[in-house]
Amino acid sequence: MVGREDMTLHGWRQLVEWSLQHACMSPKEYADVYEHWKAAWEVFLTWVLETYGYVLNKEGGVGPVNGA
Repeated sequence: MVGREDMTLHGWRQLVEWSLQHACMSPKEYADVYEHWKAAWEVFLTWVLETYGYVLNKEGGVGPVNGA
């Protein structure tokens, strides 16, 4: 999964969420870390959209501006 050229944002998010779920943390630690991560993820997504933009592909999904 990691290092694959076709890894998507959804894949990266899922990898982080699974990593957090399986980390050795108390429920309180998990909740704190997850809330921090969610906020950082939203900042990251905003940066991606502001930097690279987005377009809808033929199937109605979001794709890169250059169509690659």
